[in-house]
Amino acid sequence: MLTRRGFRISEAARLTGLTERQLDHWDRTGIFQPSLAPAQGRGSARFYSFLDLVQLRAARKLLDAGLAVPRLRKHLAFLRESLREDRPVPEVLVTDGGDTILLADDLAPAADLLKAGRAVWAVRLDFQAEPGGDRAC
Repeated sequence: MLTRRGFRISEAARLTGLTERQLDHWDRTGIFQPSLAPAQGRGSARFYSFLDLVQLRAARKLLDAGLAVPRLRKHLAFLRESLREDRPVPEVLVTDGGDTILLADDLAPAADLLKAGRAVWAVRLDFQAEPGGDRAC
């Protein structure tokens, strides 16, 4: 029997702050599909990887900060291409909400964008303890 490793949609929702309904919608519309196992028909289980959770948590933070969903697609595509299992997760995603999207281990790129007079979103990507003791990305 094949056992899939990863996080089910309920776990992904709890750990990212998104709802199961959002995750289902994003999978069906192609905004974000789980990398381990996307849905394959009614009742099939989705499985999200650790890096999927990092990306989804960043997406939620960007949405909370006011980034529009059409721009979010580009940011999620960038993260999907940039984050790898064989490399450490960078500390922050820095963006101006448009074409400038950077991964960094400090906030220096954010300061550079601010000095250039551009709006900046900086999102921490590392896992940290949340209030209540749960670990979340």
